[in-house]
Amino acid sequence: MSMIEKFFSVVYKGRDDLFENLSIWKDEDYRKLQGTYPVISLSLASVKESNFQDAYNQICQLLSDLYNHYAFLKRSGLLEDGEFDFFERVQCNMGKTEAVLSLHHLSDYMSRYYGKKVIILLDEYDTPMQEAWVNGYWIRLKEWSEAGLSL
Repeated sequence: MSMIEKFFSVVYKGRDDLFENLSIWKDEDYRKLQGTYPVISLSLASVKESNFQDAYNQICQLLSDLYNHYAFLKRSGLLEDGEFDFFERVQCNMGKTEAVLSLHHLSDYMSRYYGKKVIILLDEYDTPMQEAWVNGYWIRLKEWSEAGLSL
């Protein structure tokens, strides 16, 4: 996943040195794509909690950290008042609405900022589900996620 992120992300634009010895670099069409997309990368590998509330809190912290990484968007002048307020509410103690919509909104903000669709890399998304199953809070997690999808 990190290689995909480095290949597409605007953050790594011009980093030919990362790919020049790889097969993908032999094709000029692929070389033109390197460093041209905004990328959101989120790993849920660390969400190994024994109860729903701790898992939820950790996911919220990861989302808050992600938003902090893109804090420059708040200073860009791109966000409307309501969007700025939403951005500010994405914190480790955020509500369900903010947690459910956070990636959607962040990808929208980034798409408008960069003028391109955003690539979202979600790694280890199954880890919280596996932990919920093993630790007996699967039903609560399932009900929570289904309710979030109906917002």
